[in-house]
Amino acid sequence: MFDTPRSEALPMALLDPPPWLTEPVDPFGLIPKPLAKGPAMTPTITIQREDTDTKARYVATVDGVDGEGEMTLSKVSASLIIVDHTLVDDSLRGMGIAAALAQRLIKDARAAGQRIVPLCPFFRGYAEKHREEVSDVVQW
Repeated sequence: MFDTPRSEALPMALLDPPPWLTEPVDPFGLIPKPLAKGPAMTPTITIQREDTDTKARYVATVDGVDGEGEMTLSKVSASLIIVDHTLVDDSLRGMGIAAALAQRLIKDARAAGQRIVPLCPFFRGYAEKHREEVSDVVQW
């Protein structure tokens, strides 16, 4: 009676856990579905620059998503700008909007021969993280 090994005595289906233990139950649709990863999910970010005499701002939008991200600047002189603030709407969070704004600012400042003072906490952190690649444009 006990000569048969345990794994052969019980059908494999009995050894597997029931689906209600392994699959999430979400009768009200409250559990967020995981987002697909890969190139198909990379958002297309459009960045525009708006200027006045003493201020400027970069505005980022994503097709099909409400909201915007912005990075504001103060123009001290033709060769010196201060990054004041970066803000991204909740609907755009996690899409790399703030980093795209920082990269665009660095590219434009480099092309114009300008130095950037990183007053904004986000931009300062970004510049510190990428210190070697921004050392020619960021004024510490």
